[in-house]
Amino acid sequence: LKEIKETNFNNPELAREYMEAAIAELCDENGNIKDTMMDGFMYFPDYHLPTGALGYQASGKADWDYMFDTTFDGKNGLEKLEEVVGEIKSTLNIPDYKVYVYFPLLRLCDVPGGALDPKNNVKNFGDVDGDGVTEDTSKSEDRVKIFRWFVEKVTTEFAARGYENLVLDGFCWVNEDVGYEIDDSHIITEAGDVCKEAGQNMLWIPYYTANRYFLGHEMGVGVTNMQPNY
Repeated sequence: LKEIKETNFNNPELAREYMEAAIAELCDENGNIKDTMMDGFMYFPDYHLPTGALGYQASGKADWDYMFDTTFDGKNGLEKLEEVVGEIKSTLNIPDYKVYVYFPLLRLCDVPGGALDPKNNVKNFGDVDGDGVTEDTSKSEDRVKIFRWFVEKVTTEFAARGYENLVLDGFCWVNEDVGYEIDDSHIITEAGDVCKEAGQNMLWIPYYTANRYFLGHEMGVGVTNMQPNY
């Protein structure tokens, strides 16, 4: 059983102290770290994405590229988390302790235009395979291609970094409900299938009583954890 913390990776208020507090929340009356609590971090994007889309709207490749770069190397990214976890391990003398991390999967939509696609990202997602043709997320084959591209890109880069204190344990679906505006449960299933192919977990944290929160497993989500506070 993992205790997982959701992290908005580009929030300027999140810094080293935040990571230390999230991981080592069990302290004595003098503030000295006595034990760990959180052992997982889900990295979520800010509400406003680089293409101009909002977090619940159809995303484009620039959004995914930004998410990749910032999660690894941003102010509160994995490089900083690796450092902080190493210091806590040393303080508590727990050399085998590791923290699990989860990369976000942004929303892909199959209905172009309208309120969910204000930046026309559905028909013009961007080219992920170098063939010079932009992907079209109204097509299932292109959505699967995008998910595979990102999962492979993350897993390859994570392995290359050689982290000693972090474990890539999977990916998390960012949108917190299903089928409220349109039924995109089949898209979540596609993402879950790609994660399974890669041997990765897929998590989902719907808000309290979100639409279809109880159907995570049927949609291919490995772990569903309903938020109790919203």
